[in-house]
Amino acid sequence: MDDELKNLKCNICQLAAITGLHRQTFVSRLSGVPLALGSNEKNKLYLLTDVIRVLMETPVSQAAEHQDPNKMTPKERKNWFDSEKG
Repeated sequence: MDDELKNLKCNICQLAAITGLHRQTFVSRLSGVPLALGSNEKNKLYLLTDVIRVLMETPVSQAAEHQDPNKMTPKERKNWFDSEKG
């Protein structure tokens, strides 16, 4: 099973769906990561091990911390929740 996980390949849409992160977040964070074998221009695949390594090395941005409702003023929190409704 470990070898299966080490060789698991995912595209950007799959990674976004699994993690809940936006696709554009993955595009920017994986810009320097080599594509996995079997990738092509329409289906860019990344090894899960490479993705995890990059995500573990990338520090949490101030923007992500700014979205923490516990660190917002009441007005900021209300505006943020209103914007997330959709």
